[in-house]
Amino acid sequence: RRRTIQLLIDGHLPIEHRCWDETRAVRFVARLARETGLHIIAGPFSARWRNKVQALAIIAESHVSIEVDTASGEAHVDVFSCRRLPPAVARAIFEELRPKPWRLRMLPRGELA
Repeated sequence: RRRTIQLLIDGHLPIEHRCWDETRAVRFVARLARETGLHIIAGPFSARWRNKVQALAIIAESHVSIEVDTASGEAHVDVFSCRRLPPAVARAIFEELRPKPWRLRMLPRGELA
């Protein structure tokens, strides 16, 4: 039985890690997918609205996204996959963002109770 997994990381970036623009967000999403064996089929796409920078890649397994609020330093990463995610996913996120404090949630999805 296959289980889908959703990995959510919410945190605050240190001041020196708040210099985000659309290019950096796109690179982050592409690197995260590449380093963890996820297959990008569309994107990454990016947008900026007020202080928020977002990037999204559609992957064969579902999606990868990031949103960074450059004013407050709040960051949100969402990785949704229809296959098990390797531990390298979380490691790649933390290496780039270094959030403090942070909250990580791994949620099984796609099963009916």
